[in-house]
Amino acid sequence: MFRTNPVQLSELLTEIGAGKMQLPDFQRGWIWEDYRIRDLLTSVAQGFPIGAIMRLDAGGDLSFQPRAIEGAPQHPQPDTFLLDGQQRMTSLYQALKYPGPVDTHNRSRRKIARWYYVDMLESMNATPDLDKMIFSVPENKKVTTDIGRTVVLDLSTPDLEYEKHMFPTEQLLDPLEWFSGYVGFWAGRDHPQGSANQFFSKFNDKIGKTFQGFPLPVIDLDKGLPREAVCVVFDKVNTGGVALTTFELLTAILAAEGFNLRRDWDIRRKRLRDHQTALRGLDKDQFIRAVCLLVTNERRDQALQSGVNPLPAIACRRSEILSINRQEYERWAAQAEEGFKNAARFLAKQAIFSARDVPYITQLTSLAYIFAAIGDQIDTANAQRKLDRWFWSGIFGEVYGGTTETIMANDALRLPRYLLDDHPLQMLEEVTFEPARLLSLRTRNTAAYKGINALLMKVGATDWRKDEPISVASYYDDNIDIHHIFPRRWCENDAVNALGDKIPPRIFNSAINKTPLSARTNRIIGGRAPSIYVERLRQHASNVDLAIEGHYIDLGHLKSDDFVSFFIERGKSLMHLISDAMGKDLPDGEVVFRNALQSANLQVETDDYDDYEDEDTYYMEAAG
Repeated sequence: MFRTNPVQLSELLTEIGAGKMQLPDFQRGWIWEDYRIRDLLTSVAQGFPIGAIMRLDAGGDLSFQPRAIEGAPQHPQPDTFLLDGQQRMTSLYQALKYPGPVDTHNRSRRKIARWYYVDMLESMNATPDLDKMIFSVPENKKVTTDIGRTVVLDLSTPDLEYEKHMFPTEQLLDPLEWFSGYVGFWAGRDHPQGSANQFFSKFNDKIGKTFQGFPLPVIDLDKGLPREAVCVVFDKVNTGGVALTTFELLTAILAAEGFNLRRDWDIRRKRLRDHQTALRGLDKDQFIRAVCLLVTNERRDQALQSGVNPLPAIACRRSEILSINRQEYERWAAQAEEGFKNAARFLAKQAIFSARDVPYITQLTSLAYIFAAIGDQIDTANAQRKLDRWFWSGIFGEVYGGTTETIMANDALRLPRYLLDDHPLQMLEEVTFEPARLLSLRTRNTAAYKGINALLMKVGATDWRKDEPISVASYYDDNIDIHHIFPRRWCENDAVNALGDKIPPRIFNSAINKTPLSARTNRIIGGRAPSIYVERLRQHASNVDLAIEGHYIDLGHLKSDDFVSFFIERGKSLMHLISDAMGKDLPDGEVVFRNALQSANLQVETDDYDDYEDEDTYYMEAAG
């Protein structure tokens, strides 16, 4: 299945130059920074280990489109694919074999071109300075100071290299030509080491032969290795370089079948983004996951019809994605695209219009699968009601922040049964939403925070200057965003006059004190007390009172600048709103909100249940 053996570096670089060892096309064209190349060359010069490389024999079940290592000529068919070690082998090939400067980067990631040299005199010291022994120079082979005005090292001609005993690394594996020029240059001159011939021989024995015979551990994977095993390897390799994405791996696999996945995705992405702005956050990996769920669902159906047992799983892990062939992709990509378009229409009905407001992009993938797999069967009122419940339960239960492949696979298997056949859905029974979570939701980074404001717009919350539902057009035209109800400036400054103490940010920044409003309405609010800005809003609109109450706000609390009562009652109202969306009974959170205000040293009226240990005990006794 695999072989492990040392191979001389010179032999490996010869294979690269002959096109016998190439990269699978998914590997990004990328080379190490200048300082890392110097460190690598120094390690080889000292005979230090630089790690193993891994190759896959070509011609097996998992075929790739080949691509030559940077600097090497392209050949149609390699013998092996380099899976791990791209950066090391690219750096070594360009520094030791490529007849030109190495295209690399400095520490700031700015592109530069460098030639690499060995300081022969320094390298022959008993304890050489490793930082000086191997160095690089610019493309013109001149090192300067004073903003380029003073040349401190000039290696722009072979004679200058010979004179300064600076050996170019691209000559290390075959030094005879440079050796001849070096000895000829010093003929008739006083060499600092006596004999140029003898000095070069010692240098070649110590440095040249080290490079020429340097053994590199090579792990060769047999071409008969199963596709699944190779996929596991892909999950493990390249840990020191740029991580490979599943999309890049599948791109290479399908390229070998004559299909350009990257071009196909670019076309579909443009269509999806033009269709709905909510889809602008969709990435290629999520799209491929949706396709994979559809492919594996088809395979499961086929196995079921054939009586195969056990049935294959509906899944979208890397191994399943890399098993997709061209025919399967082409058969299901169009359905996945249409599924995402239908998912975007669903989001619009939930008052989610922009990519930044999508709570979970992973949940959007499950939605796309459901629309693609079920089709028109989901259009019934009963199925739509249950889909709404699942959607909001996933958001407020914060389900999709974990191992998304597992969650999406569970959705693909169980959600259709729940929507169409009334099978119970375990997720709906398990999720909950605690009142304390409202206190900790303060920024757009959390799905539930986005969900609350979308849910307010869905149930009819309007901008306070307009008596009309927020639509996708008005959302963008009016620049709807999430704003404070009791303004930040009032909470930080003026609130001290009304409450005896400032309101801390952890309280006034919570979702309880936030709501979706237009930019113009927010400018009218400014940093004013609610009692003042309500009157100012009435100068601009006639139905301000109803509009404010449509955001689950008690208008009387705003008119009296009563932050404490407002906070408690709005928290309770939001809990009822979330409870309805999730289709389950949730505590109203009054005790939680009161305790939070009291802990912030805000004056809270004492109620009968303050003597009880918890809210449930109070309500149980009050009920009977």
